Amino acid sequence: MKHGTCSDFAQHPLSYFQSAIQLRTNLNPAMGLTRGSTYTVRRVTDTVF
Repeated sequence: MKHGTCSDFAQHPLSYFQSAIQLRTNLNPAMGLTRGSTYTVRRVTDTVF
């Protein structure tokens, strides 16, 4: 009930989780982000966008 409520997906929780899964699936080591590591939101948004 709480995850995604502050995002653009507040009215569409399924879309929120699908986006998270898609982002995780498409992580590219060349981007400098690797699965299983911990990053700040700023680091991820700066890298992805």
